[in-house]
Amino acid sequence: MDSGKMPNEDDVVLNESLNEQDEVADYLDYLLIQAIKTRDEKRLSLAEVKAALELEG
Repeated sequence: MDSGKMPNEDDVVLNESLNEQDEVADYLDYLLIQAIKTRDEKRLSLAEVKAALELEG
């Protein structure tokens, strides 16, 4: 359904940049990371990050 409004410039850029499934997945990962960063102020060491990535990979 078209609202008749001109799309916001940010909406146009987002729509153009998310035209592939991998790009959408990357963007969702980015949003998840941003959400986690806002609720968890604890900083991890590089070793802790690498260990966590090893568990997932």
